[in-house]
Amino acid sequence: MAFLPIAASKDVTKKYLRYLRTIFSIKDPVYQKQLDSLLQDGKQFSNGPFLEVTDSFEKGDSVEQLILQNVLPKGFRRLNINLTRPLYRHQQKSIEQVLSGKNVVVSTGTGSGKTESFLLPLLASIIREQENGTLNPGVRALLIYPMNALANDQMERLRGLLADYPEIKYGSYTGQTKESFSAALAEYRALNNGAEPKENELISRSQMKDTPPHILVTNYAMLEYLMVRPDDDVFFREENAHKWKYIVLDEAHVYSGSTGIEVSFLLRRLNATLKNPTIQYILTSATLGDEKSNREVASFAESLCNAHFSSECVIRADRITVKDADTNYTLPPSFYSGYSDELKKDFPEISVLRKIDQDYCVTAPYTDDIAEHIFNVLVKDENFQRIRSFVVTPKKVSQVSKETGWSENEVENFVVVASKGKRNDIRLFDARYHMFLRATDSVFITLGDEKHLFLTRKEKHFLPNGKELKVFEIATCSSCHTIYLTGKVEEGKLKQTSRTADQGAAELFLLADQYDDTDEDHLLEDENIDVEPYELCPYCGAIHKAGLTKPVYCEHGSKSYITVLRVKAKGENLCKCPACEATSSTGITRMFFTGQEAVTSVVGTALFEALPSYEITVENTVLEDDDSGFCDNEKSVSVITKKEAAKQFLAFSDSRQAAAFYATYMDKTYRNILYKRLIIETLNKKASDGRSVPINQFAEDLT
Repeated sequence: MAFLPIAASKDVTKKYLRYLRTIFSIKDPVYQKQLDSLLQDGKQFSNGPFLEVTDSFEKGDSVEQLILQNVLPKGFRRLNINLTRPLYRHQQKSIEQVLSGKNVVVSTGTGSGKTESFLLPLLASIIREQENGTLNPGVRALLIYPMNALANDQMERLRGLLADYPEIKYGSYTGQTKESFSAALAEYRALNNGAEPKENELISRSQMKDTPPHILVTNYAMLEYLMVRPDDDVFFREENAHKWKYIVLDEAHVYSGSTGIEVSFLLRRLNATLKNPTIQYILTSATLGDEKSNREVASFAESLCNAHFSSECVIRADRITVKDADTNYTLPPSFYSGYSDELKKDFPEISVLRKIDQDYCVTAPYTDDIAEHIFNVLVKDENFQRIRSFVVTPKKVSQVSKETGWSENEVENFVVVASKGKRNDIRLFDARYHMFLRATDSVFITLGDEKHLFLTRKEKHFLPNGKELKVFEIATCSSCHTIYLTGKVEEGKLKQTSRTADQGAAELFLLADQYDDTDEDHLLEDENIDVEPYELCPYCGAIHKAGLTKPVYCEHGSKSYITVLRVKAKGENLCKCPACEATSSTGITRMFFTGQEAVTSVVGTALFEALPSYEITVENTVLEDDDSGFCDNEKSVSVITKKEAAKQFLAFSDSRQAAAFYATYMDKTYRNILYKRLIIETLNKKASDGRSVPINQFAEDLT
């Protein structure tokens, strides 16, 4: 089952805009019509999808080859690592430069194996010590991560890598690390399904203080504490200081601004404490510019670490450009549509693809492997090479469509086919899609005879005749959807509050000239709510109380003013709407902010539903002679299996608290959707029978 990103992007956008239409409503029909129109268009809220192709990373030598070249020690054969698989070229460069004594910055993009780029040379140095019989307790490598989640992920990797190398000790010292071994062991077992830690993993602070690990994993905040607390200075004492060799800063791009200054001074203090001039620094990041900015990256690293970095020490990814010597033909979109239709089937057949080749007079080297066949065919296509060159930098699918003259569906068919091509472990077209959705900032309007509504913040709006109108930010009653102007009165004018300002401090002005107060259970006086009429100029925002003996009007004159009602609650929230008398203890007005959790849940649910729900696997099985003796020879057959696939996607957040909350929020909201769907389907089934059923029977059918 294929995932169709362009169709999925449109579906996600459609559901997101539908969600916005359901949660935002305005009583005034003129404003509501404009809001509907802006939400229907969607251009202010979505951008994309963008299409980008990335080339495969160039391969280098394998670990085994580097062992034979004496670059890596023989002890690497004890590591839980694939010895024969080639490393990426940039990983090999990093190993060679680090082991030659240089400080390096590894900036090679997401998924490029940056961790191996620094971990392998560190282990090479430690293993050589072990082989020489000089490895004793003490830190050799300090790995600094900006978040505990990344530190915990590194511990998982070390656990697997060093499973059979008990001589190399490692440990994570963060705010989560328990002091005593017993408490740490109980937590470890709880988090790892009762498993016991390996003998070389130090899990408590007391263990690491008694015998400092060779690899210490922490974050910069904890490093600060370690350096100032007397009980923790064992890592930096004179007898251990000379053993330090490497300091690694992962995700180095986060160390900018005030954080960068803080960490820079921290590293200077550490270096002054250790008095070890031989320490090497290794920085990693996926977002430190491109090759043109290597000098700036090296300068950044020097400022951060107070150590020498050259432009040559900035390691970039080497990629393989897939291009055939000659392009023999130009394949039309109909060719890709035919291929795509076959590849979208559960069981695509290469014979069907060869028949399509014949229809378009295409010849390719014979192979039974579909991925290799696609690679061989497409690499000689002029259209493939043209599109591939065009999307080396991200382009909107609509731009690709315009460039090629193909429809967006035809572009999607092209990507479906091209992304399946693979030969000698090299991807033909490693496609990435990018889609951007914007949350609502707020809703803004102009007043008077010229009613306009905007979804982006602006202070003024100019009419075609040059006349200027003041733009006001609004909220609405969550019950009747009547408009409230929100802002602050400063120097006699109603002004918008900034998005970062305390919204509770903003004043509310009901866009009406009268109100109701007939609900005896919730009289305005009892609710500590004052309502007072004001006069407001739609052109400049000038405002003053109504009924003044000698009011002072702006240059637009008294006739331009409209009446609004200032509504002031003595509590934090307005709990009653003077327009409809609806009440709410948590506040009756609603700003046009979507919030992060709900939006992410809506987008995540739409994406989740678009992901493939099953996968197809093909395995070759050899049938051997049976006991009857009638089977003369072995036969190989392909066994095709269709099985459910786990739907998975990653959601990132700027804060740990938001990420933790979203995980449970998404689970709760998605379960609610499933429950509602079950109820609706059960109701529809009963409705088709044309008869009513008792509620207890309905409940039984539902469960």
